[in-house]
Amino acid sequence: GIAVTIGYESQPVTVLSNHNTTHLIHTLVDTYLVNSNAHRCVLGLPLERNGTEGRQSALTREFASRLLVGVVERLGPEFPVVLWDERFTSMEAASRLGIVGNPNGERMDDVSASVILEDYYKRGTNTDTGVYSGGGGGETTLTAERVWFREGEYAEYERAVGVWNKREEERLRGLEE
Repeated sequence: GIAVTIGYESQPVTVLSNHNTTHLIHTLVDTYLVNSNAHRCVLGLPLERNGTEGRQSALTREFASRLLVGVVERLGPEFPVVLWDERFTSMEAASRLGIVGNPNGERMDDVSASVILEDYYKRGTNTDTGVYSGGGGGETTLTAERVWFREGEYAEYERAVGVWNKREEERLRGLEE
Protein backbone atom coordinates (compact mmCIF):
# COMPACT_ATOMS: atom_id res chain seq x y z
CA GLY A 1 0.00 0.00 0.00
CA ILE A 2 1.05 3.59 -0.62
CA ALA A 3 0.49 6.53 1.69
CA VAL A 4 1.95 10.02 1.67
CA THR A 5 2.30 12.72 4.26
CA ILE A 6 1.58 16.36 3.88
CA GLY A 7 3.34 17.88 6.83
CA TYR A 8 2.85 15.18 9.45
CA GLU A 9 -0.62 14.10 8.33
CA SER A 10 -0.59 10.80 6.48
CA GLN A 11 -3.08 9.97 3.77
CA PRO A 12 -3.73 6.58 2.15
CA VAL A 13 -3.23 6.78 -1.62
CA THR A 14 -3.48 3.42 -3.36
CA VAL A 15 -2.60 -0.25 -3.36
CA LEU A 16 -0.15 -1.44 -6.00
CA SER A 17 -0.48 -5.07 -6.95
CA ASN A 18 0.24 -7.41 -9.84
CA HIS A 19 3.47 -5.63 -10.70
CA ASN A 20 6.83 -7.22 -11.20
CA THR A 21 9.50 -5.86 -8.89
CA THR A 22 11.21 -3.70 -11.52
CA HIS A 23 7.94 -2.05 -12.55
CA LEU A 24 6.90 -1.59 -8.93
CA ILE A 25 10.18 0.12 -8.07
CA HIS A 26 9.94 2.45 -11.08
CA THR A 27 6.37 3.34 -10.12
CA LEU A 28 7.27 3.95 -6.48
CA VAL A 29 10.30 6.08 -7.28
CA ASP A 30 8.95 8.08 -10.22
CA THR A 31 5.31 8.49 -9.26
CA TYR A 32 5.44 8.66 -5.50
CA LEU A 33 8.91 9.89 -4.57
CA VAL A 34 10.07 12.11 -7.44
CA ASN A 35 6.70 13.61 -8.41
CA SER A 36 5.64 14.29 -4.83
CA ASN A 37 8.98 15.86 -3.84
CA ALA A 38 9.33 13.34 -1.03
CA HIS A 39 12.14 13.69 1.50
CA ARG A 40 12.35 10.03 2.52
CA CYS A 41 10.76 6.65 1.87
CA VAL A 42 9.45 4.64 4.83
CA LEU A 43 8.96 0.96 4.08
CA GLY A 44 7.10 -1.33 6.48
CA LEU A 45 9.17 -4.21 7.83
CA PRO A 46 6.98 -7.22 8.65
CA LEU A 47 8.28 -8.65 11.91
CA GLU A 48 6.90 -11.60 13.82
CA ARG A 49 4.75 -10.80 16.87
CA ASN A 50 7.76 -11.34 19.14
CA GLY A 51 9.85 -8.85 17.14
CA THR A 52 12.03 -11.38 15.34
CA GLU A 53 12.48 -11.48 11.60
CA GLY A 54 10.95 -14.21 9.50
CA ARG A 55 10.78 -15.10 5.82
CA GLN A 56 8.66 -12.06 4.90
CA SER A 57 11.20 -9.76 6.61
CA ALA A 58 13.97 -11.23 4.48
CA LEU A 59 11.93 -10.69 1.30
CA THR A 60 11.20 -7.11 2.35
CA ARG A 61 14.89 -6.44 3.01
CA GLU A 62 15.72 -7.81 -0.44
CA PHE A 63 13.07 -5.57 -2.00
CA ALA A 64 14.36 -2.59 0.03
CA SER A 65 17.86 -3.10 -1.36
CA ARG A 66 16.51 -3.15 -4.91
CA LEU A 67 14.35 -0.11 -4.18
CA LEU A 68 17.41 1.71 -2.88
CA VAL A 69 19.14 1.20 -6.24
CA GLY A 70 16.22 2.93 -7.99
CA VAL A 71 16.18 5.68 -5.40
CA VAL A 72 19.92 6.34 -5.71
CA GLU A 73 19.67 6.46 -9.52
CA ARG A 74 16.82 9.02 -9.49
CA LEU A 75 17.21 10.93 -6.22
CA GLY A 76 20.85 10.48 -5.26
CA PRO A 77 22.76 8.59 -2.60
CA GLU A 78 21.65 10.86 0.24
CA PHE A 79 17.91 10.14 -0.11
CA PRO A 80 16.95 7.91 2.85
CA VAL A 81 14.98 4.71 2.54
CA VAL A 82 14.09 3.43 6.01
CA LEU A 83 12.47 0.29 7.35
CA TRP A 84 9.85 0.67 10.08
CA ASP A 85 8.25 -2.04 12.19
CA GLU A 86 4.79 -2.67 10.76
CA ARG A 87 3.47 -5.06 13.40
CA PHE A 88 -0.20 -4.52 14.25
CA THR A 89 -0.76 -1.92 11.51
CA SER A 90 -3.25 -4.18 9.72
CA MET A 91 -5.29 -4.48 12.90
CA GLU A 92 -5.29 -0.69 13.31
CA ALA A 93 -6.25 -0.23 9.65
CA ALA A 94 -9.08 -2.76 10.03
CA SER A 95 -10.32 -0.90 13.09
CA ARG A 96 -10.30 2.41 11.21
CA LEU A 97 -12.24 0.84 8.35
CA GLY A 98 -14.73 -0.84 10.66
CA ILE A 99 -13.72 -4.36 9.67
CA VAL A 100 -14.53 -6.98 12.27
CA GLY A 101 -12.72 -10.32 12.44
CA ASN A 102 -9.75 -11.41 10.40
CA PRO A 103 -8.75 -8.56 8.06
CA ASN A 104 -6.35 -10.59 5.90
CA GLY A 105 -8.63 -10.76 2.87
CA GLU A 106 -9.43 -7.05 2.84
CA ARG A 107 -7.92 -4.45 0.52
CA MET A 108 -6.56 -2.08 3.16
CA ASP A 109 -2.82 -1.94 2.54
CA ASP A 110 -2.95 1.79 1.79
CA VAL A 111 -4.56 2.47 5.19
CA SER A 112 -1.92 0.24 6.82
CA ALA A 113 0.76 2.28 5.01
CA SER A 114 -0.81 5.43 6.43
CA VAL A 115 -0.67 3.92 9.93
CA ILE A 116 3.03 3.09 9.41
CA LEU A 117 3.76 6.71 8.47
CA GLU A 118 1.79 8.05 11.42
CA ASP A 119 3.65 5.75 13.77
CA TYR A 120 7.00 6.66 12.21
CA TYR A 121 6.40 10.37 12.71
CA LYS A 122 4.96 9.96 16.22
CA ARG A 123 7.63 7.65 17.58
CA GLY A 124 10.53 7.92 15.20
CA THR A 125 12.80 10.71 14.27
CA ASN A 126 12.98 12.75 11.11
CA THR A 127 16.73 13.00 10.87
CA ASP A 128 18.42 11.33 7.94
CA THR A 129 21.46 9.64 9.40
CA GLY A 130 22.36 6.30 10.90
CA VAL A 131 19.92 4.18 12.80
CA TYR A 132 16.70 5.77 13.91
CA SER A 133 15.12 4.87 17.18
CA GLY A 134 11.99 5.82 18.96
CA GLY A 135 10.47 4.73 22.23
CA GLY A 136 7.65 2.30 21.73
CA GLY A 137 4.90 1.70 24.22
CA GLY A 138 4.95 -1.24 26.59
CA GLU A 139 7.47 -3.97 25.90
CA THR A 140 7.96 -3.07 22.24
CA THR A 141 10.80 -0.84 21.14
CA LEU A 142 10.20 0.52 17.69
CA THR A 143 13.15 1.35 15.50
CA ALA A 144 13.60 2.73 12.03
CA GLU A 145 16.57 1.35 10.22
CA ARG A 146 18.10 3.13 7.27
CA VAL A 147 18.54 0.78 4.32
CA TRP A 148 22.13 0.49 3.15
CA PHE A 149 23.70 -1.73 0.55
CA ARG A 150 24.79 -5.06 1.90
CA GLU A 151 28.14 -6.66 1.32
CA GLY A 152 28.32 -7.96 -2.21
CA GLU A 153 26.01 -5.24 -3.55
CA TYR A 154 28.64 -2.50 -3.83
CA ALA A 155 28.98 -2.87 -7.60
CA GLU A 156 25.25 -2.19 -7.95
CA TYR A 157 25.58 0.79 -5.59
CA GLU A 158 28.51 2.23 -7.56
CA ARG A 159 26.57 1.80 -10.81
CA ALA A 160 23.54 3.59 -9.31
CA VAL A 161 25.71 6.45 -8.02
CA GLY A 162 27.30 6.70 -11.49
CA VAL A 163 23.84 7.05 -13.05
CA TRP A 164 22.97 9.76 -10.50
CA ASN A 165 26.23 11.64 -11.05
CA LYS A 166 25.76 11.59 -14.83
CA ARG A 167 22.22 12.99 -14.46
CA GLU A 168 23.47 15.73 -12.14
CA GLU A 169 26.27 16.68 -14.55
CA GLU A 170 23.77 16.92 -17.41
CA ARG A 171 21.38 18.97 -15.26
CA LEU A 172 24.14 21.38 -14.19
CA ARG A 173 25.38 21.66 -17.78
CA GLY A 174 21.86 22.62 -18.82
CA LEU A 175 21.75 25.34 -16.15
CA GLU A 176 25.02 26.82 -17.43
CA GLU A 177 23.77 27.12 -21.00
